Amino acid sequence: MGQFWVQINTILAQTAVWAKKTNSDPVVMCSCRGCQRRTGAPVHVGAWFPFEDVRIEGETKANTRNDGDMGLELTYNFCPNCGTSIWWEGIPGKIGIAGGCFADPDLPPPTMSLYEQTKHPWINAPEGTPKFEKSFQGSDL
Repeated sequence: MGQFWVQINTILAQTAVWAKKTNSDPVVMCSCRGCQRRTGAPVHVGAWFPFEDVRIEGETKANTRNDGDMGLELTYNFCPNCGTSIWWEGIPGKIGIAGGCFADPDLPPPTMSLYEQTKHPWINAPEGTPKFEKSFQGSDL
């Protein structure tokens, strides 16, 4: 596959992220309460990449928290001007990028849906998507 360019509002954002996407990189749909609060949306979609396939330029503000159910300490990076959640890290060797930030509309559909137990009943993953009541083990990503 080609490369996606992650772009926030060009007037406000000071951060650009480039990521090389392959068919094996997971796109995760998450309905945990933490993602709902962090994004202000009923569901979060994010794509995971190996660190070596991502280039980040510009400034972000970071917030580190323990994501209780997953047992991970994750650091979320936000645009310092508009507050958009752009990227995060916490799984060794991987970086996550918010699906809503992709300028390319061809972001693949989710490859897994997490926290089905706390999703809104009108949110549905695409047919055939593996679903987890809670999460997966970080090494499974």
